[in-house]
Amino acid sequence: MKFAAALSGADRFDTAFDEVVDDLEAQLDGAAPSLLTLFVGSTHERDYVRLHRMLREKYPGAALVGCSAGGTIGGGRELEEGAGLSISAAYLPNVEIRPFHLDPDRVPVPDAARLWREVLDTPSDAHPTIIVFPEPYTSPVSAVLDGLDRTFEGGTVVGGVASGMQEAGGGALFAGDDVFATGTAGVVLWGDVQIDTIVSQGCRPIGSPMFITRGHDNLITGLDGQSPAAALQSLYDSLSDEDQARLRQSLFVGIVMDDGLEVYEQGDFLIRNIMGLDGDTGSLAIGADVRPNTVVQFHLRDAETSARDLQALLEARSDAGMPAPEGALMFSCLGRGRGLYGKPDVDSNIVRATYPDLPIGGFFCNGELGPVQGISYQHGYTSVLALFGR
Repeated sequence: MKFAAALSGADRFDTAFDEVVDDLEAQLDGAAPSLLTLFVGSTHERDYVRLHRMLREKYPGAALVGCSAGGTIGGGRELEEGAGLSISAAYLPNVEIRPFHLDPDRVPVPDAARLWREVLDTPSDAHPTIIVFPEPYTSPVSAVLDGLDRTFEGGTVVGGVASGMQEAGGGALFAGDDVFATGTAGVVLWGDVQIDTIVSQGCRPIGSPMFITRGHDNLITGLDGQSPAAALQSLYDSLSDEDQARLRQSLFVGIVMDDGLEVYEQGDFLIRNIMGLDGDTGSLAIGADVRPNTVVQFHLRDAETSARDLQALLEARSDAGMPAPEGALMFSCLGRGRGLYGKPDVDSNIVRATYPDLPIGGFFCNGELGPVQGISYQHGYTSVLALFGR
């Protein structure tokens, strides 16, 4: 197995292409890549089809997948706001690789497992990793994730929602021999490869866990027998001045995903946005459907917490004795990067602090896709890592 990742910020497409390919060739050292993942900033939007053709000619034996990007990641660097060409190349012997595209009007219903396997050309005994890149305006992301989870139980779904476009059809999805403007692109992998995922939601809990005692749809009307507004006021009064300021700017709710837990730790929560608080009823609207008796806890997000969360997850993997990966793909929210940290390359540097010189490719997404407690979700303000190894 060999993995390479390269990034160019050149404005001229030909210069960017030559820089990236030269870098990849040096890292591959003669190995012919099995898989190419490419992420293209809007600087090169006129060259989407040309780029695809040139890569097919340069690497005819490689499966190809990727999308347009509002920012690109590669070689330990992060280029934001439409710049950059990022390509990762992986030589994966004894690995089956199947690129695919889902037309937005022909996505199988979630429980049609046989049809999902036919569309993705995947046998019934495979428990693959599936990397997906939905187009934000046309892909039914939730239905796609639900269908993949139900069909490929024991597999893993990871990826990011394409970015860098202002309207439907304004970007590009790369899948195998074709370039698409809508739908979902992806690739299925199984065989002699292990792809671990890290989902860094970048939040820390505040206050205590509480039961939803009343609620319906996405509305919480009771927390531990009181209104959410009253619970939030008590929580606010208990915080330091610094956290009170953070609460006013970056408050989220974490939903415990395993009802059987008695102690809740990092990674046990699915973090969701707070959509609004009704001043008359004290009810709280969140970005997920709710069930009575579910445990929730409020969370805060800031730059320091986000950095520590990613670092802690990587260190826990290393401390557990898991082997260092050969390469990685990073799917990071458009709201991270400079906007969160005030400087570039922070998440990439954190990864490389644990795994020096690790080839990292990826992009800044309109939503990050990865599992929490074995179920695939679309996240926000998150960094999701796919770590490739044998």
